[in-house]
Amino acid sequence: MIGHMRPRKAWYGVRTLYRLAAEGKPKSLDRHFDPESTLIEDRIVLFQAISIDDAITQAIKEARSYCRQTTFVNIYGQRVRMRFLDVCDALQLFDRKPSAGSEVYSSTEVVRAAVSNSAVIRRRMGPQATEASEARYKFIDGRILRDALAALALESNSSRD
Repeated sequence: MIGHMRPRKAWYGVRTLYRLAAEGKPKSLDRHFDPESTLIEDRIVLFQAISIDDAITQAIKEARSYCRQTTFVNIYGQRVRMRFLDVCDALQLFDRKPSAGSEVYSSTEVVRAAVSNSAVIRRRMGPQATEASEARYKFIDGRILRDALAALALESNSSRD
């Protein structure tokens, strides 16, 4: 008698893209506020699945749940919502169990030799944090940001004493 073998699960890294947008008229403004900006989030999440299609199905379900959980009011008094861009890219991890140093995801792109390394980095990774951190205020929960800014101000004041 031959028993039914359960398909063996493997690990997959699934990349998903999201767009955060602030809705409504801001109640306050500062020099960092950009009325035209939205924020793109690029995530890679691990799933155990029996196939790449199963991993993508799990990722879509997780992405939709992630979006439902990501809604808050920013420091400008606007409601921020996240939308899943309905795109997934999956890669099977060939290590038995992911651990430190395991490759989670890999992507390649053909680029003209004349394109500088710094241009590639800016396009693929975004501006350096110091260039864009205040512009991200619009996409951070206002309660968390106010607390963080207050803590930084206290730390800055105490270091001056």
